[in-house]
Amino acid sequence: MNWTLRKRLLFLCGGFIVVLMGVAVLSYVNSTTLMNQFDNVAKVQLPAVRNMTLADMMHDGLRSVVLASLLAAESNEADNLKAIAQETEEKAGDFQRYLQALEELPLNESTRRAIAETKPEMERYIGQTRKIVGLASTQGYRAALSELEDFNKSFKVLEEKMEALGGLIEKDAETAHQSGAGLRTLNVVVAVLGVLFCLAGGMLVTQSLVSRMTRFAANIESSGDSLDETSAHLNRASQDLAQGATQSAASLEETVASLEELSGMVKLNSESAKTASALSAESFAASKAGAESVQKLIASMETLKESSAAIRDVSQVIDDIAFQTNLLALNASVEAARAGEMGKGFAVVADAVRGLAQRSADSAKGISKMIEESVSRIHDGSKAAAESGEQLQKFLDSAKKVLEINNEIAGASHEQSRGITLISEAMNRLDQASQKNAQVAQEVAQTSDQMSQMSHGMQGLVSELKSLVGK
Repeated sequence: MNWTLRKRLLFLCGGFIVVLMGVAVLSYVNSTTLMNQFDNVAKVQLPAVRNMTLADMMHDGLRSVVLASLLAAESNEADNLKAIAQETEEKAGDFQRYLQALEELPLNESTRRAIAETKPEMERYIGQTRKIVGLASTQGYRAALSELEDFNKSFKVLEEKMEALGGLIEKDAETAHQSGAGLRTLNVVVAVLGVLFCLAGGMLVTQSLVSRMTRFAANIESSGDSLDETSAHLNRASQDLAQGATQSAASLEETVASLEELSGMVKLNSESAKTASALSAESFAASKAGAESVQKLIASMETLKESSAAIRDVSQVIDDIAFQTNLLALNASVEAARAGEMGKGFAVVADAVRGLAQRSADSAKGISKMIEESVSRIHDGSKAAAESGEQLQKFLDSAKKVLEINNEIAGASHEQSRGITLISEAMNRLDQASQKNAQVAQEVAQTSDQMSQMSHGMQGLVSELKSLVGK
């Protein structure tokens, strides 16, 4: 695992902190457990031992009372028997109170069962004691002595129960003592293991750091040698770069001058293209206006053609009317001839009407002929106008294409002029950059000298680092 120095130190410190926290937490838990054990000893075990001891004393004390009552009865000491009876009640009450206090303590289940089994025997033992003391006071020595055997049996049974109960209480106290000793031993073991872990981790990290620092010093030393060689190469390369940059700057100056001349010529071409585009636009506008006029003329010729056709139709109607009038006049003449003398005047009128009808018909025919000639001429003129319109439309399309081409030429010339300008600006910037490169090359040469000096200083640092890691 390729860890940095920072990570290694943080890992070491983190390990120490974790171990210390583990020891602290375990110590806290064990201390809490010990405090609970001490609290249990102080509040449970010691009171249990005390009550058990006092109860056992009362157990033996009641036996002493029984023996004292027998001696007093044998000697007929009535006053002493009264005192013994009073002492019996006191000791019996204390016995019951001590065992009750023992039962009220938070002991384990087996001890509590032993207490529960002991209480009936205690009551039976106290009853036997009271009975013997009572008989000794009322019926005398022999009556009391007759109950002594039962009393001794009850004493032994209760003594066995008391010994078993005392053993359980002592066992609980010993268990608490052993638990405290085990926790203390565990604290010592954990502390020792924590110290050993910290020492081992510190030694491993220290050894790793020394190894890494040794390799680092060797790498720095090797890098210092390489840096010397690199600085020498860099110095030579910077000198070559300075010479090349100077030559490039001279070439760029000539190129910039040529580009400025080319830019002037391109600008002139662009202006000429703009002028040609403007003239083409004017020609296109004039051609478009002429085409529109021809279209209007064609429309007027068509209208005139339609009007001539209408007039021709009217002339045809007049011719038909004249023909009908002539027929009517002829019929009138025939009827006038039949009428004889009376129809002569009407016949004259009919002849006059027929003459007028004939002249109207002749005039209508003349008009129709002239109209047909006009229609023919109008048709020819309309056809010529249509052909002129088509030719003019072709010219208009050509003028439009010329205008578009001129616009494209003008746009291309403008873009070319703009591109030449940008190239000229770029070349100027390149010229400035070339001059700056020459300055930078000189600075690089100076920097290479400084790097050489730094390399010598690095060798001194490597020596100090080696002495620091003990190599």
